[in-house]
Amino acid sequence: QQLILNIGLCGDWSGKIWDMSPTCRALNGPQNGCRAVDPLLEGDLSNDCCTQFVEDKNGTFGTDEYFKSRAFFNISSVKVFQQRT
Repeated sequence: QQLILNIGLCGDWSGKIWDMSPTCRALNGPQNGCRAVDPLLEGDLSNDCCTQFVEDKNGTFGTDEYFKSRAFFNISSVKVFQQRT
């Protein structure tokens, strides 16, 4: 069995305010050629700072290590739904 949590790390809220946070700007900001993108107004996320940081295609930002040391989840309940056969 497998449990998959779909967690949107960028998007409607965080993507468009990324450049307002000094921490986020230091991780990946306009100095790296990206910008904050509102996905509700634009479809091209290739220049989005948040998306680039999360994807970290070349290991440029050390995102895996960053999340391993800082991200955690406190899950209080899980509901499981099954289709009737």
